[in-house]
Amino acid sequence: MKKKLFVVMCAMFVFALCSCGKKELTPEDVCQSIQWELNESIVDGERCMGMTYENGTPFKVVQVTVEFKNGFTCSGNKIVNPGESSAPAAVNDGWDYIDPDKCAGLEPEYMAVGYIDGENIRLVYMNYTNGACSEDSNSPIKARSWSDSEFAKAVPEPDAEVIRVVQDNEEAFKFSVYGIDRAFYVDYIKQCEMTGYGNDVFGFMPTDRDFISGTDALGHGVMLAYDRYYNTMTCSIRMG
Repeated sequence: MKKKLFVVMCAMFVFALCSCGKKELTPEDVCQSIQWELNESIVDGERCMGMTYENGTPFKVVQVTVEFKNGFTCSGNKIVNPGESSAPAAVNDGWDYIDPDKCAGLEPEYMAVGYIDGENIRLVYMNYTNGACSEDSNSPIKARSWSDSEFAKAVPEPDAEVIRVVQDNEEAFKFSVYGIDRAFYVDYIKQCEMTGYGNDVFGFMPTDRDFISGTDALGHGVMLAYDRYYNTMTCSIRMG
């Protein structure tokens, strides 16, 4: 599950060395600077139990995920500046948001915190069973990447802080954008439409859908998907 979380935020996140002679922040420093709580909330128009947190670190935090012992989870993946609080993230079971009445006695198992360290992303964990904190074995990775391939030139480069290229070869170009909301996703659809996608052959689905596809006059096919749980957008481009 830890590996999955690191990929899903893939590059989401903030915590770094303190400059100007200050000490390096440890995983313990980071985890102890994130104070989260659960409250009844409205997320995506649904009543549910929501998790909010305060960013007590000196850096932008891009992800805080809490896993509970009963299998429920919640993940705040929008970028939160130092000293600010996050918007509510819904407690869910992977499919549905969870009603507050079903959340009595929730016990956290572990927390993952993603943060930006210069041009990189770091991911640290806190184990609530024994209090241990550690950094992911794949951390750090670059926070933003792109390509100059022909497929990459066929779509607009998103204006986002965290972008991870997943595939870049002669068959396709695929990337994920992290820490964004549905408005960003809808706006990117419009940008693709302006560059020629959405012709009569496939066309774009309505923008309230989580998945859409379209083609341009050169035969490039684009597929876009938005994940509301992890606040990520995934895009792939290939011929036909």
